[in-house]
Amino acid sequence: MQSLLSNHFKTLSEIPVSASLSDAISKDMKKQGIQILRHNHLLCLFAGVELVNDHLVDFHCRKS
Repeated sequence: MQSLLSNHFKTLSEIPVSASLSDAISKDMKKQGIQILRHNHLLCLFAGVELVNDHLVDFHCRKS
C-alpha cells in the first residue's frame, strides 16, 4: 500500500510532531467538544494506518 503522504526525512530532528491536516482535524474536533485527540495523536494514527510515511529514508523497513 502506498502512503498518501511520503516524507523524506534524513534525521530525527526533521520529523514534525504535527501536520497541517492533523492540526485542522484536531481544531475541528475541539470545536465539536472532543478534546481528547490532539494533533500529535492524530499524526500517530495517520502513520499507524499508513496514511503518512514518516520513516527516515535509510530505515530498513521503509517501503517507498
